[in-house]
Amino acid sequence: MREFDLFIGSWRLQYDVPESFFSPQTSGEGEGTFAEILNGHCVTFGYEAHFANESAAAHGIFVRNNQQNTFRYWWFEDSGNYDRATCKFLNKHSLFLVWRGSALIQTFEQINPDHIELKMFDPRENLSHELILKVDLYRKSEAVI
Repeated sequence: MREFDLFIGSWRLQYDVPESFFSPQTSGEGEGTFAEILNGHCVTFGYEAHFANESAAAHGIFVRNNQQNTFRYWWFEDSGNYDRATCKFLNKHSLFLVWRGSALIQTFEQINPDHIELKMFDPRENLSHELILKVDLYRKSEAVI
């Protein structure tokens, strides 16, 4: 699970949600944390976000699938929704996810050590992809004691 080292830590989240089939245009902010658990065999991601008219929280867990050299991701939202994705690192800075319960795809791309960009896309008939979510993750600095 060393591939996930670039994510480990606490993050400030800035959401940009364009108008789409899935939602009206909105923006928001939140906080999230990636952490290793179970002796480093799993990585969790939990967040809370606040938008103009609502709040949301979710928790997910990444686990390696050694047979396919990919990762599995299980996602649980406070709305009661859940889904799973198959994930693969395209390189040491980019994680690609395909959601199993839909045709949505998602990417995490490290812009620099303190900035990761998450994007979610909905495939279109003409083989293009419509951006339906963008989240900038900014590493929170650790307090010095």
